[in-house]
Amino acid sequence: MFRDLLALRDQIATEFHEQVVDVNIANGDRMTVKFLNSPLSSRSRQEKQQRADAVAAFVATHYKQPLSSVSIQFVSQPAGAAGDGETYVGRSAPKP
Repeated sequence: MFRDLLALRDQIATEFHEQVVDVNIANGDRMTVKFLNSPLSSRSRQEKQQRADAVAAFVATHYKQPLSSVSIQFVSQPAGAAGDGETYVGRSAPKP
C-alpha cells in the first residue's frame, strides 16, 4: 500500500502541477492530500473547494481501494517548517 500511495502522490503532483507534500490514509478509508505552498493558498475558498473536488475525483479514479473521504490541505510554510493549513473535503461523484 505504501508504494501505491507514493505513486498516487506523484500522479497528483503531475496532474495538478503542484508540489504534493504528503498523501496518507487514516482508518483505512480516509485519505488526506497536503499541498505545500500552493498558489491556491491565497485564492478564494470557492477556488480551493473546486481544487479539492478535482483532486477527490482524480483520486477516485486512480486509487484502487475504496475511500470514504478525501481531504485536501493547502499548507503555507517556509521549507522545513511544520504547520497546518486550511482543509477542504473533496466531493467527487460516486463510482458507478
